[in-house]
Amino acid sequence: MNRLSLNLTFATCAEPALALLPRPWLDQAEIHAFPPIPPPSNHPRRRIAVVKSPFCAHIYARPWGGGNLRELAFSTLKTFGPLSLFTRHKADFLIVRLPADPECQVWREFYAGDADLAVSAKIHEDFPNYRPTGEPPSNPSQGELALDPEKVDWSRYEAVIVQDLCLPSRIIRRFPTVFWSYWIGETGSPSFKNSFHRPLANYHLYLNGSSRRWRVRPSLRRHVLEFPYIVQDSHSHAHLGSKPWKERSGILLEVNTAREIAPEIRRRGVLSPDDPEAPVGQLPQRGGGRRLLGPGQLCLHA
Repeated sequence: MNRLSLNLTFATCAEPALALLPRPWLDQAEIHAFPPIPPPSNHPRRRIAVVKSPFCAHIYARPWGGGNLRELAFSTLKTFGPLSLFTRHKADFLIVRLPADPECQVWREFYAGDADLAVSAKIHEDFPNYRPTGEPPSNPSQGELALDPEKVDWSRYEAVIVQDLCLPSRIIRRFPTVFWSYWIGETGSPSFKNSFHRPLANYHLYLNGSSRRWRVRPSLRRHVLEFPYIVQDSHSHAHLGSKPWKERSGILLEVNTAREIAPEIRRRGVLSPDDPEAPVGQLPQRGGGRRLLGPGQLCLHA
C-alpha cells in the first residue's frame, strides 16, 4: 500500500470519485503518499509577490526581493512561513501600510472575542513597532519599512498572495491582469470561515492553510485551494545551512501539539529541537543557535 500510494496522483477532475473510497484508504494515502519534488523548471519563472501588513505578526519583519534568504527567515516574528516560495519561485516579499478600507480590518477579528479586549487590542496595535529579535532599537520597525500600496505597480506581478486581506478591493479591481489570492492567519475567525463559501473582497482564490493531498472530505468549492501557510522543503532548508534529510523518518509537531503530547508517547523515541540527535541541523543566529523546528516543537521518529 505504501509503495503504491507513494507515486499515486489524481487529476482534479477525479476528486468527486475519490469521495466514494473508504475513509481508511484515504487516510492511509494521505499519510504515506509523498509525490516526488519536481526538478527546477526550465520555463520562465512566474512573477510572484507575497504581501503582508505590519499588523501581521506571523511572518517576516523585513521585505525581501532576493539575496540572502537567511536574512528574511531570521527576521520572522513567529514562523519560518512559506520559504519555498522564495527559493523555488523567487517570489518577492512586501510589507505594505494597511489601508483604512473595511475589508482590510480582518486583523481586528483575531482578538474580538478575547476576555480582556483592551489588552489584546494593545498587543495587536503594537505589531507595527516590531523588529527582528536581536536588532537594536535604532533599526527601523516593520511599520517604518512598509510601502504605500497605492504606489506599488502590482501589474509587474502575475500572481500576488496577500496575508489577511491587507490590500483592498479597489486595488484588486485596478489590476485585472494579476491573479489575486489570500490567506487568513487565524483559523476560526469570521473571515476564515466565510472564505470557504465565497472569495472575499474580489480576490480570485482562497488559500485555506491546509495541506491535504486530495480535497474530498469535506468537499471544497472551486475558489478554495489546499495550500499550507508554512511551505518548506529540503531545498529551502539548505539555504539556511541545514543538512538535508536522507529520508523521511519523522513527524513535525507544531508547538501546541508538542506541549500537550502524552507522556507515554514522549517515551517512544521523541526528540526535542535541542536534542543533538534531532534530524535538523543547528542554525546559527544572533544570540545563539536556532533550529528549523520552532520553540516547543518536537520530531517524532517513526
